[in-house]
Amino acid sequence: MLCFGVTNRLSYGLRLFFYEYDNVDEFDVLEDANFLSQAFDIDVYVLRSSPRNYHILSFDILSFQQVDQIQNWTAIRGDYINGKDVTIDGGLPHNTLRVGSKGRKKPPEFLKVFYAKNNKHLKSAGHFAVWKNLCKLPEPPEHLKNRFVLYRYAMVSLYKTGIGAKPREKPDVYRVR
Repeated sequence: MLCFGVTNRLSYGLRLFFYEYDNVDEFDVLEDANFLSQAFDIDVYVLRSSPRNYHILSFDILSFQQVDQIQNWTAIRGDYINGKDVTIDGGLPHNTLRVGSKGRKKPPEFLKVFYAKNNKHLKSAGHFAVWKNLCKLPEPPEHLKNRFVLYRYAMVSLYKTGIGAKPREKPDVYRVR
């Protein structure tokens, strides 16, 4: 099945934190998101992709090493493909999370956001705009709006998903401004 998603890839080795949970209780995902927000001073958005399946993501601009460290601290291990396993054109690894529909599944729906008290990170305005429009994210609080910067572009990827899906030889990646 062909789907589209947004990658967490930015240029110069920078990334956003993306993570996916499959077959997990909502309470556990919310607990994990809250912990990661507090422990790493990042704002974390929680979305339901389907019953018992969730996405968590942050629009905070981070180094690849920071994202790798956050992924290593997630409390729940599931069917997630670690970002260290996926690359574009031999570059640093990245993750892609689905934002569009998948067969009869609707786009992911917003559940909750955890704002970190001491968050000093700039945020990707391009990524936020894509997710906001497709998944109906709420506007950020007024005091955070000046932290969103247009850092290059968001990358949208077409990919195959489902049991037995073979990855494309070269993923279709498009830049969205």
